[in-house]
Amino acid sequence: MLYSSVQSAILTGHEDWIRSIVIKKEPSGGEFLIASGSQDRYIRLWKLRINEFIDRSDQDKTKLRLLSNKQYKFQINENENENKKDITDCSINFDAIIMGHDDWISELLWHPTELKLLSSSADTSIMMWEPDESSGIWVSKIRLGEMSIKGASTATGASGGFWSCCWIIDQAKGKEMILTGGKTGSIRSWIKTTSSVESTSEESNDDWKQITGLTGTIRDVTDLEWSDEGDYLLSTSLDQTTRLISRWCNESDGKDRLNKTWHEFARPQIHGYDMICVKPISNSRFVSGGDEKVLRSFDEPKIVGQLLEKFCGIKQDSISLMPESASLPVLGLSNKAADGEADNSNGNDNKNNNEEEDDEENGEQTNVGIKLLSELNTPPLEDHLQRFTLWPEIEKLYGHGYEITTVDVSPDKKLIASASRSNNVSHGSIRLFRTDDWLQLKNTLSGHELTITRVRFSPNNKYLLSVSRDRQLSVWNRNFDEDESFGLIKLQEKAHNRIIWDCCWFPIEISEKNFITGSRDKFIKVWKIKDEEDDIELVNSIKLSTSITSLDSYKSSINNNECLISVGLENGDIEIYTIDEKFEFKLKFTIDNTYLPNEKISRLSFASKNSVDDLKLVLAIGSTDSSVRILSINKSDLA
Repeated sequence: MLYSSVQSAILTGHEDWIRSIVIKKEPSGGEFLIASGSQDRYIRLWKLRINEFIDRSDQDKTKLRLLSNKQYKFQINENENENKKDITDCSINFDAIIMGHDDWISELLWHPTELKLLSSSADTSIMMWEPDESSGIWVSKIRLGEMSIKGASTATGASGGFWSCCWIIDQAKGKEMILTGGKTGSIRSWIKTTSSVESTSEESNDDWKQITGLTGTIRDVTDLEWSDEGDYLLSTSLDQTTRLISRWCNESDGKDRLNKTWHEFARPQIHGYDMICVKPISNSRFVSGGDEKVLRSFDEPKIVGQLLEKFCGIKQDSISLMPESASLPVLGLSNKAADGEADNSNGNDNKNNNEEEDDEENGEQTNVGIKLLSELNTPPLEDHLQRFTLWPEIEKLYGHGYEITTVDVSPDKKLIASASRSNNVSHGSIRLFRTDDWLQLKNTLSGHELTITRVRFSPNNKYLLSVSRDRQLSVWNRNFDEDESFGLIKLQEKAHNRIIWDCCWFPIEISEKNFITGSRDKFIKVWKIKDEEDDIELVNSIKLSTSITSLDSYKSSINNNECLISVGLENGDIEIYTIDEKFEFKLKFTIDNTYLPNEKISRLSFASKNSVDDLKLVLAIGSTDSSVRILSINKSDLA
């Protein structure tokens, strides 16, 4: 049956886009409440009545008419044929306006059994509204979320706020839960708890408690890398964040069992540029590159170190020497170390009032953060991650002329290699920095004509490998002299027929001179540096069904001296291969689609070891579908 729509009324009032409309049927059966939420920050309620519930007093011309809301009246012809007409009379009028949010209203929801309205807003708040029993005025009984920063709004580019909300109600068990989705990639959860003490006042003794929710990136994952000990994972994303993920391995709820779930325990970097690459320098320091010309290095703060020790069992020997925490100044890009208390006693009279106020505010925030995180019994909530788990920035590394694309740290932790976007030889070079004094080495490694997509040091610290969009690869020999110079072994032209996206080295216990490349031409190739170290040779290759976008090799040999590699494909598939002593490929298995991303694999990373289970390997997966996935692989499946 086809229905036609006819405009019957235009309800004016909102001054900006309407984001949500929800309808609730009242017990009478003939009246409905319609709530509309708008970007003008207001919620408007409208009363819809049908048939005998319509107020028709305005039709009696003999009665004195008072000032009232205009009723829009119309009819709905539900079923029309030659013999019958089923017409419903309708009227709708403005009923109330609800004010309280400071930014856009994103979603509205009615309670299924009670006269309560739930609203979420870009001001990072959830409000529960209900009419006052005596006056009938709609008031906010419950407010959840955060207090918005003064002056922050969608109009000024604020990054917080909620996109949506969900009301989950189990009437049989009397349980209620509220979920919200936010701009920072989190699903926050609140559960309703009822006090065991009977309330003697008219106020409800119900309370809402925030519980551990889900966090994650909201845009493409660009890079991820395990710490040296495999205790935690660092990831970067185009959502302008760097995140630290680890396993919650403390006892849960007093029971003798381990909670083996993975959670985000810190958000070391919340940046103003899209994040592109990351690499740990040590267990408490990392370097990252964003969509800018600068590399930045960060140190772990004491507040995060204590969290990781408490919930993940990760101990740091130098935790007492760490800065307390870090904060991000307004309109700033560099995380600033905070010491817990504002120190204005240094006699510096040139310090202006604004700087003093910022220091005092940062000191107060640090004290609050330390207290809140120390009292946690579960992994940090989204509120804590955003405000209290930043890492202080210790150094900026300059030199590149365009945006950073890749970074790596030598296994001996002495050198950092990085590359940037390029469309010519002069910018298609690798720059090297020392980690002790952060100085750049004199010589840059040039040769590539287009953007270098990946640089990787060999496990023995001796070689540096790079692959590029120009379909070439280069291998450099490191001279362990005072100047840390590098000599070119080979710039291999036409190493592949399409862009080379990734590369990796064989485990050192198998070979110090073999490496692997993967390309858009669907080929995986195994190369070897000749003994004379003056050339390289191709020893084997295999063609897959689609383009290779990511590669990684396990750091140790398996199955009697075999190299294990994971291969990420453009369609989101992941295949696991072994390469034997004769460089023959053997497909061990393809990971089930249930556990795979929906889009291209952007990065793969094997943990060097599994700190919980020695019988399993741990593989981290980053994808352009914005997900980070951590899979375990039974070693028995690789036999």
